[in-house]
Amino acid sequence: MENTTNTLGDKKTEEDIQRLRTWLQKQPHMPQHVDDELLVPYLCGTKSIEIAKQKLEAFFIMHTKHPDSFSFRFRDPLDPQFQDYCKMGQMFILPNTTPEGYKVFMAVCLDFDKFDGFWSNVIMSMVLETAMMMYPDSPGLFLTFNCKNVDSRLMTKFGLSSTVFFLQYVQNAIPLKLKRMVVFNTPSFFDVFINTFVKPYAKKKLFDRIIFTSKGEEVLKEYLPIDILPCNIEGGGKAPSTYELDAEWKRILVSRREYFKKCETFATDETKRLPDDGNTYGVDGTFRVLAVD
Repeated sequence: MENTTNTLGDKKTEEDIQRLRTWLQKQPHMPQHVDDELLVPYLCGTKSIEIAKQKLEAFFIMHTKHPDSFSFRFRDPLDPQFQDYCKMGQMFILPNTTPEGYKVFMAVCLDFDKFDGFWSNVIMSMVLETAMMMYPDSPGLFLTFNCKNVDSRLMTKFGLSSTVFFLQYVQNAIPLKLKRMVVFNTPSFFDVFINTFVKPYAKKKLFDRIIFTSKGEEVLKEYLPIDILPCNIEGGGKAPSTYELDAEWKRILVSRREYFKKCETFATDETKRLPDDGNTYGVDGTFRVLAVD
């Protein structure tokens, strides 16, 4: 995995991984078979042992509350049903970062007849989890969503349950810091969708970082350097086309197949949870900022 080895080579990071693992061992309700490649992003992305604990536990709780979304039955990248749903759109990470070093996630809707909110979240979570382990030192994440082919069926195809899952996932469960989200090519009804499904459930800090606009692909140039954008968007960037990048990331997901198989075992066992009245995520922990910039 890219970058992970260098991060693990840092002595302080190795010490913090051991501290996080020691904490896990004291939490009988949480999975114990967790590899370092999953722990590293939480340490690097949060720069705090205590926040890493909170986000990691939130990640595991998501598996408990939404078992289907993390089931290998749906997350097997070689499964024909999975591959069929992938045809509804494109999801990938741009090869180059913003000047600030942020990784850029792009999602493009190609076939809205085939679009499904559940499957969209499944594929998105697989891409983002892979990215957080490939780029644990990334200082932030920039999300873009192209809604060019979306119509009013979005209210039912990506309803409240899908929206709540998405918001919980990006706000609480992954260590990638969301710096900006641009949703463009939005149809005329989109204000209703935002006010009904997004604004009531998004934290103000997150909602303030979301841009909703009816502008087309040209709006990306207002927020991102043209050079890092795909060559087939309006105006043309210098990165490979969205089709090439999507195909490359589908191959990357296939290479991560064993992780996705293991991932479905990451649910918590709430019957074994120890009482923690102080909500300290491990009384023995101390708040310490990591020496990882």
